[in-house]
Amino acid sequence: MSSKIILTADETNFLNPKAGFFIPGFIPSLPKNGLPKVIRDTIEKLLFYKIPHKNGEVYQGVYGLRKIEAILLNAGFECKLYSPQVIEKYADDAEVFGVYSMDPLGIGPVTATLQGIFGHRRYNILGDTDYYNPPYTFSKFKELIEKLKRFDKPILVGGPGACQFEMLPKAQDELGIDYIVVGDTEIEAPTIFNKALKREKLPKLIRCKSLPKEIEIPVIKKPVCWGLIEISRGCDRHCKFCDPAIKRFRWIPKSRIIAEAKINLKASPEICLMSEDVFRYNTDSRNWIPEWGLVDLIRDLKKLPNLKSISLSHACLASALSAPEQIEALRDELNLSKENYSAVQPGVETGAIHIIKEYMPYKAAPFDPEQWHDVVVDGWKLLAKNYIYPAATLMIGLEDSEEDIQETISLMKKVTKYPGMFWPLFFSSLGTLREKHRYFVDWTQMSPSAQELYILAIKYMLKQSEKMHQHLFGTSLFARIFNHFTAIAGRAIVEEIDVNGYNKGHHEIVRFAKTLLKNFIQYTGEKLSNNSYNSEFHAEIID
Repeated sequence: MSSKIILTADETNFLNPKAGFFIPGFIPSLPKNGLPKVIRDTIEKLLFYKIPHKNGEVYQGVYGLRKIEAILLNAGFECKLYSPQVIEKYADDAEVFGVYSMDPLGIGPVTATLQGIFGHRRYNILGDTDYYNPPYTFSKFKELIEKLKRFDKPILVGGPGACQFEMLPKAQDELGIDYIVVGDTEIEAPTIFNKALKREKLPKLIRCKSLPKEIEIPVIKKPVCWGLIEISRGCDRHCKFCDPAIKRFRWIPKSRIIAEAKINLKASPEICLMSEDVFRYNTDSRNWIPEWGLVDLIRDLKKLPNLKSISLSHACLASALSAPEQIEALRDELNLSKENYSAVQPGVETGAIHIIKEYMPYKAAPFDPEQWHDVVVDGWKLLAKNYIYPAATLMIGLEDSEEDIQETISLMKKVTKYPGMFWPLFFSSLGTLREKHRYFVDWTQMSPSAQELYILAIKYMLKQSEKMHQHLFGTSLFARIFNHFTAIAGRAIVEEIDVNGYNKGHHEIVRFAKTLLKNFIQYTGEKLSNNSYNSEFHAEIID
């Protein structure tokens, strides 16, 4: 059967599941040519594997594309989701291409941060494109678009990254993309694709204005990569910098979540529940204290055959702290322990109370913004005690002063004795603050306090990551070798930072090689003698 609509996404959205889920998802944001060739080749071999497919159609697809697929199939269209690696073999069957994007122009928060730290100074400061070192997210997206353009069929680009073309509108013509679709598409997608199929006139940038109700969000038809399942859409905390805050907040009904779990379990025994705040599932909007809906959901999911594990995506520390008994119940329902731990991604963002008040006044709710430090520390400790380790984001560059950054450093130091990690990210102009768009911030122009914060976070992450291999890079033989290498490299990097700091663009290869060798001997000796690592990651957490 021919596919009038072919859906696809670039390779950074189809990472090797054996490489793990958390850290590997950030690696494609690295400036591609800023890595030594041997490391670059290793990373590419690990991440960009041969995507499993049958006659071009993938077995597990990107979640957003599976939603579009369900919308179009329900509306009577012919469509399939194809691997970007072989799409040219099947593209003649298409009349329209639908492309999902996550970070198509390489300006997302993670990419902007890594560009500032590892990218060329002249590009970061002046925007000189001759010195642009593109990340994998941009180069792989551009590579896919170039493939599709050869077939002279309409190309529609959507997904969470589509809004980047609103910030840089010239990029649409430069890449040769016919239509950009921004927003929730459940209501308007059938009309848009019907017009594209008939070659009827459409705006170059289409903004979908109809927000679907929860019952209008369809259940996926086929399995999703990583077993992802959306359990909410939007966010009622309404931080001014965040895109999800723009969308109407609603929970997805339990019956639909279970239906999607059954579909995902046909391909994988693992599922991951996605929400801006998983701990408050099925709790009324602006009721900040969780009502145990997540526990009830997990209990029902556990009844499904073939299920081995349930993981969680994003969460709020205030929600955890406001219902500590629920966190303890989650630990028991998920059978969490030192050997079988989980993780969530909370947004800590800043230690500056005035920034919390101005840009994210509901971040600490049901607690007051003035209590933010206590919320973070006590919420972090509560999760860590129950083997749910926070991997938190910080946001640098949203009008924060030197005093504000020192407040953030002070807050970070209060929790670095507990398991978890921080990801400091450059402020990215999203949400209602898009007018604050700016070029990448280069490491050499950052204040000493900002550099101190980044170095503290990197050292904390590298030290803590030694016990998180399973969640970082997976458990295959190749991944274990990579785990071993990254642990040794992490120790060497921490030692180099402690002794010499980070001097961008200047690398003492011989000196680092000696440090690496020393840590290899030490680390391997620990492994052989103790069958374990000397790490504080699993140290007892004392109240």
